[in-house]
Amino acid sequence: MKQYRVERKVECGVVAKVVAELQEYPLPHIVCHSPTGFETGYAGSGPSDLALAILADHFGEGDRQVREGLGDRASRAVQLYGLFKWDFIAPRQLKVGETYTITSDEIEAWLQARDLEMHKEVVP
Repeated sequence: MKQYRVERKVECGVVAKVVAELQEYPLPHIVCHSPTGFETGYAGSGPSDLALAILADHFGEGDRQVREGLGDRASRAVQLYGLFKWDFIAPRQLKVGETYTITSDEIEAWLQARDLEMHKEVVP
């Protein structure tokens, strides 16, 4: 199971890393909205890039695949990061030194719940 750890540091703001089994690495920033990096706790450009980066890593989509999917052929990360931002990133404010973690299991549960919600039949 992967974990996405988001932390606010004094010297560099919000950073994120991926922890998976025996490896740990910085979450790559795919610059789409925020040239200055990740953010959390509101619905702006930094949180949008954080949401996009987490989903791109979760789905195994690289920078090129995401960028090519910004038009009509949207990648899964591009299709879902706005909703993901509202549910996972925007509500979570961090003070300096604080951390939160989002797991791949949480993301999969969210995807299943969203899929079920989208396919509900409307009863008159």
